[in-house]
Amino acid sequence: MSNFKKLFYTLIFILIIEIILILVSHHKQEKIKTIPTDKTNIAILIDINSNNIDIYKNKKIIKSYNKKPSAPPLISNLKIINKGNYSSGLQIDL
Repeated sequence: MSNFKKLFYTLIFILIIEIILILVSHHKQEKIKTIPTDKTNIAILIDINSNNIDIYKNKKIIKSYNKKPSAPPLISNLKIINKGNYSSGLQIDL
């Protein structure tokens, strides 16, 4: 047998093995069930004029920060956080 035929049969054998591995891995992925998670919506409402910060969870208020007009504004403690290119947020020191 020539070297070309040996190479050809070796490549076909490797291709068949790869196809079998792909089919087996795809079959295993289909068996994995995903459990739906409870989606929680959180919103922060900052009212600069009345100096209030309200935190809502699933459209219900869970925490409210109110300061008297004579107190320093809540917004003075606000820091902008940038972590890489993917996430950003606000940090409030209360």
